[in-house]
Amino acid sequence: WGREVEKRKTDLQIKKFDDAVRAKDFDTVYAVGGELVRKFPENVNFMLPMAMIGLPESYRKNYKYNDESLKHAKMALAKLKSGTAEPKKDKDGKPRTDPNGKPLFGPFQFERNAENAISELAYGLGYILYYAKNEKRAGLLYLYEASQLPGMYRTEPLIFSTIGDYYTAESGPIGKEIASLIERQKAATTDEEKVKLEAEIKSRVGMYNGYKDRALDAFGRAYRFADERIASEKALRTQLFTKLSALSGVAAKDRLDKIVAAAAERPFPDPTSAVAPIDDPETVAEPPSPSPSTV
Repeated sequence: WGREVEKRKTDLQIKKFDDAVRAKDFDTVYAVGGELVRKFPENVNFMLPMAMIGLPESYRKNYKYNDESLKHAKMALAKLKSGTAEPKKDKDGKPRTDPNGKPLFGPFQFERNAENAISELAYGLGYILYYAKNEKRAGLLYLYEASQLPGMYRTEPLIFSTIGDYYTAESGPIGKEIASLIERQKAATTDEEKVKLEAEIKSRVGMYNGYKDRALDAFGRAYRFADERIASEKALRTQLFTKLSALSGVAAKDRLDKIVAAAAERPFPDPTSAVAPIDDPETVAEPPSPSPSTV
């Protein structure tokens, strides 16, 4: 009898959870979903809505659900990556699949195959940590991960524009330091002091160029992936074109498109890795046109 009562209670909780998910009653989703996850810690289907709600709400500047989203996103991500997450089942107990035969996880509007769920969770963690929590480095780790994984966010332009902006921000203090060193060199009264300052300036310029090169690479990818058919991404492309032109010194769109395409063929560097100085940067040039034999 006790088991029957408990089962009935659980069935009612699941129905309440499902109804809240459909109605976008997120307060109830978290209140009931938290209880269900405690009861069924292995069931990723209850975790996914609570993991994914924070991202679109953060786009709307509503950060109310971010802490819960971060917590459940990490739980769901670990479960899905392990390969042990149990997919949704049909009435016959068989896994439900997408048109490509991949098992599905999550209810209603949060239904994803594992590949897309992992991609969205990594991106969501990165976005919330970087923008809402101001935990830049932690956010960059997840954004970079999303760029390296298969799935729906692999070519999300905001990943790359965010990373480009990060490099630009990091290079700012270096630029100010270079300007200060140049002023000190102008005021120096001995050749020895001027030579010493010249070496310091060269060292800092090398680092500044390294960050500039990374920013150019990141903005170039963002520009390449942004879709002009989407209004927000079309606006982003306009902003990126301005940034790329300033960084590269190239203003003509056809030439810039070729440079961007060539740069995107290289492996994308981890933004948390050390930036190597570039002491003698080459002038950005248009990639050579292919020979007739390779067309």
